[in-house]
Amino acid sequence: MAECEWMHVCDYAMRDHVGKLSLIGLFDTLGAGSVPVTHSKCFLAFRLKGVPGEEVPIEVKLVGPDGKIVWTAANPQSKIGPRGKAEHIFELQGMPFPEFGRYEFQLWVGGTVMAWTPLDVKQMTRPQAC
Repeated sequence: MAECEWMHVCDYAMRDHVGKLSLIGLFDTLGAGSVPVTHSKCFLAFRLKGVPGEEVPIEVKLVGPDGKIVWTAANPQSKIGPRGKAEHIFELQGMPFPEFGRYEFQLWVGGTVMAWTPLDVKQMTRPQAC
């Protein structure tokens, strides 16, 4: 079974003309004045490693502080490439965060949680002017 080598939330993820992956602005905390809040755009990227040619079902879920699923991606098949790796990028637009607290992006591979990365939504106050 394929394994997750790494997983990150970032401001932007892209590939160059030869397929090299670039992640810009990795983060694990969002600040908001109030909730519910919607984050306009971010990316979730991860790399699987396994047997070349292996096909595995993957699913990505965002679990809220209360343990309920806030968002889930479709269940695409991932095919491990000839070098034993497969990289995925999910563009997340209008991601809802209904309350403050710790969220968790979970990567499910073949029905098992293979990896997770936290994302804290914290209440921020505006700085006072002098």
